[in-house]
Amino acid sequence: MQAEEADRSSMLWLYRDAMALRHQHVATANEVEWLDLGPSVVAFGHDGGLRCVVNFGPEPVELPSGPVLLASAELSDGRLPTDTAAWLG
Repeated sequence: MQAEEADRSSMLWLYRDAMALRHQHVATANEVEWLDLGPSVVAFGHDGGLRCVVNFGPEPVELPSGPVLLASAELSDGRLPTDTAAWLG
């Protein structure tokens, strides 16, 4: 745990940052809107503008428009790589 605490790129910090984004952007949102971005993608958004996109497929996918606030891996030419999640504002 101490190693993850010290490493800003660790999974611990990814989850902390994702939770902070949720609290900042979704505090008053009531409904989740599911977004159809393809069969290998799980994507949803909230009234507050925060959207989460997870690519489970074998190929990178296009992201919806908007600034990328957080990602679990580096994007590839603006596309979301396989086994990667991104949060957009």
